[in-house]
Amino acid sequence: VLGVGFVIATLDRFFEGETGFIAVTLAIMVSRAVMSAGRGSLAGHRRFGGYAATIALEAGGLLVGGLAAAVLDLSALGFAVVLAVAPLVTLLSRPFAAIEGEGVPPSLTAQPGSFLVWLVIATASSQLIIAGGPIAVGFVGGSAAAVSIYFTSFALLRGPVTSAYNLVARVLPDFTEIAHGDSPEALWAWARRITIAGFGVAVIGAVGAGFLLAPIVRVVYGSEFVPPTAAAALGGAGVGLGLGALFATQIYSASARGAWLASGWALGLLLSLAVIVVSSLEPIVRVATAFVVGEGTGLVMLGLVMPALIRRHDHRVDGTAS
Repeated sequence: VLGVGFVIATLDRFFEGETGFIAVTLAIMVSRAVMSAGRGSLAGHRRFGGYAATIALEAGGLLVGGLAAAVLDLSALGFAVVLAVAPLVTLLSRPFAAIEGEGVPPSLTAQPGSFLVWLVIATASSQLIIAGGPIAVGFVGGSAAAVSIYFTSFALLRGPVTSAYNLVARVLPDFTEIAHGDSPEALWAWARRITIAGFGVAVIGAVGAGFLLAPIVRVVYGSEFVPPTAAAALGGAGVGLGLGALFATQIYSASARGAWLASGWALGLLLSLAVIVVSSLEPIVRVATAFVVGEGTGLVMLGLVMPALIRRHDHRVDGTAS
């Protein structure tokens, strides 16, 4: 509903008045939801071969469909149809086939509705930070060219994070076993390690993107799409922080601490929006700065602040129970 409503509200601004994008947006939302649920089922049952197959099938569908769209010289709407259809190819791996197993820990099934609500809030907040940049550039006065520059540059930068989405499906089951095993406190040691690694990758990302993003964009898209150097460096730093935050997020999913997870990402989103509202930087750099602030806040909250608060909370609860 939100996705379709956004397209309707911005049809003239972002979609040149083409009403077909309304239906295609709905189709994309549904097809990707089916794909994501299927991958979740495969990962949850440790069918990692099938999970890998869904990645290959979707990528193959996108590649074949994209080439067909290019050969047939389809419009942007035609290519959007490919984006809606390709995820459904993952159903060939039969992700929802009945599987016999031990099931999930009781603590995860106690309040599934409540956990999913918090998970959706957290996911929506984190995705707005990492993927909402081009829209934000348009809303703060950036030209159509500025929107395109931000989109193309950050599409390349987000490559490592997009790839990591598939890797975390392998990590989450192991974190879940730790969370419901004999030493659940080991999760918080992982949170600290992940935070340190995230900031280390952020430094590497900032330097690397500051020097390398411009020539890569120039080769792939053309000189007119090269971003400001400051935005490139900020984007590289944000990707490093985002990678750390992505893996830290799995700790909260594994331990079914949805409210804590949502709080961390909601604060990150609020501070990111505050930067966009308060800053007077030019649109591309302003939104890139907001991206770093949002991802950095998410990582610090999930990797350092929340674990300390959770330990204190659990200690108090255990003491009261005793």
